Order: sequence, then structure tokens, then C-alpha cells
Amino acid sequence: MSFDGNFRPRLWAAWDADPAAILRQLLAEADLAFADHRDIAVALGDDPAAEATDGHEARIIAAAARAFAAFPRLQRIATTLRTQHSVDRHSLGALMATRDGEVRRAPPRALEGIVDRIGAGDAFAAGLLHGLLTGMGDDEALRFGLVAACLKHSQPGDMHLASAEEIAACAREEPLDVRR
Repeated sequence: MSFDGNFRPRLWAAWDADPAAILRQLLAEADLAFADHRDIAVALGDDPAAEATDGHEARIIAAAARAFAAFPRLQRIATTLRTQHSVDRHSLGALMATRDGEVRRAPPRALEGIVDRIGAGDAFAAGLLHGLLTGMGDDEALRFGLVAACLKHSQPGDMHLASAEEIAACAREEPLDVRR
């Protein structure tokens, strides 16, 4: 069971509900959460110790530890790490924390000439899930998810158009050529 946090305050504000309570219920059922420190803070409340932690990655890892303590079923938390250099030039990496304390990283990839970043988070989630469900190890599945997200930046709209074979070829850093 996976859960994608991706908290949108404006959407929740339009609905008369308690986001923290609902998110806690959903996270309690998840084995894998696509979330960062902000999503965890919505579900569990702010953690002043995490805010004092230097660096984005450190805050995510601290929040993951809190989430693992609060949600016994949760096994993995994954997120992308974006650095925006300009409107059409970003770097995108990924991180996955596991219940056993391991932190896996997929190093950032340069994204030049971005066409559309909408849907990249969904592409990351789909790629990571595909990798895990097809028997890839955590490191390989994380890289597969990251490459899926990176490729999505070259495609307009929110649908990912690359096949699993094309994503795998890019993950292996094979040149993409016309295939007939």
C-alpha cells in the first residue's frame, strides 16, 4: 500500500476537514509513503528539533524517523530532491529512508530545457513502485523512479509517455536511438 502526501493547503482549506487526522489515518495503512518533512509535519505536527536540523535532506531523514515511530506498518519513505537553477534548468535527485535506518540516494541529474514539470512526482512514484513490484532492489528501483521523473520533464502535459524499456535504458545511461 502506498501513499502520496503531496499536501496542498489551498485544496484542504476549501474543504471543511481535519487534514492531520485524515493523513494520519492514511499513513497508518501505508507500507510506502511518498512524502517529505513538510508532509510528515502536517500529519504529526511540527517538530522543532527537525527545523533546527541543517539541510533539506537532514530534515527529511529526521521526519522519516518520526513517521516510522508513529506508523508501525510504514517501511519506506521516498521523495525527490529538486534544486531549481532557473526556470528551465533544474537538478533532480531522490532519497529513500527505510524503517531499518538505511538511507538510499539516487544522485541528482541535470535537467536542461525543461518542457513541463507537472506530473514528475507522479512519474517518480510510478517508476519507484514499478521497480519494487518487478523485483528491483531498493537502489535500482529508486534510480528507476528518478529517471522516470527526469524523463517526464521533457514531455508536455501530465502524462508520462516513456515505456519501462526506455526508462530502463536511460537508467543504464544507454543512448536513446530511433527504434523501428
